[in-house]
Amino acid sequence: MTIHEFPIPTAGSLPYGLTSGPDGAIWFTEWASNKVGRITTAGVVTEFTIPATSHGLHVIVSGPDGNLWFTELDGNRIGRMTPGGDLTEFPLPEAGSAPYAIAAGPDGNLWFTEYVANRIGQLIVPWTAYFTIPPCRLFDTRNSEGPDAASPILAAGESRPLALDGRCGVPTSARAVSINVTVTQPGAPGNFVLFRGDLAPVPNTSNLNFPAGSTRANNGILGLDLHGGQTIKVVNYSAGPAHFILDVSGHFESSPRRSWIWTKARRRTCRGSLDTSR
Repeated sequence: MTIHEFPIPTAGSLPYGLTSGPDGAIWFTEWASNKVGRITTAGVVTEFTIPATSHGLHVIVSGPDGNLWFTELDGNRIGRMTPGGDLTEFPLPEAGSAPYAIAAGPDGNLWFTEYVANRIGQLIVPWTAYFTIPPCRLFDTRNSEGPDAASPILAAGESRPLALDGRCGVPTSARAVSINVTVTQPGAPGNFVLFRGDLAPVPNTSNLNFPAGSTRANNGILGLDLHGGQTIKVVNYSAGPAHFILDVSGHFESSPRRSWIWTKARRRTCRGSLDTSR
């Protein structure tokens, strides 16, 4: 085992949150110095200062929109930073809520905890709109010809990249698609994992679990390659081959609209408009 350590330019910065960014770098928060940092896998560090003080930057995550999102515990805001370093801050509806953890949800939005307010918050990702598509088959490994051709069958343990290339009318501006994934004729129990084609590490959450010899289906939201390739990857975590079928019913793309934040505590729901002028 080998460990490499890379110093942060700002002394006493107290690095806290860490995430893999959409640009192939690692992004992190600096609690004490009120900065967001970026480090390449070669160890080159760039720091971006948050304008105000005492924001208490905590957890950071890659969002479905290709930006970095982080919580500002003391500032009572959710921050968004583009890979180029442009910052937008979204204040929470109630003062003193203390946003802490944050995660990208399967619905294409951001979810976060409110440490003091005892709530779970949902931030509907800004500038994203959903467009329906007549149900259409993107890929079918049973077919070697036709618009959904994706043969051969997925081998045991295989990771396969797939390119949409305009299939089913999904436009190049789409950032994610609403999908239904099906397995049929699996030779052994296992699961499928689907993810964006530009992601290097395989996510540790399966999209569809299956026993041997079954036909099973599940739906969800699947992000597309953020570098414009419109590629996805599917991994067959199984000791046997399995046929893979993927259908699409809609897509998400950029649209100029306002954003909303929901905070949830038990059965109560509170809705408030986000200030997008910051």
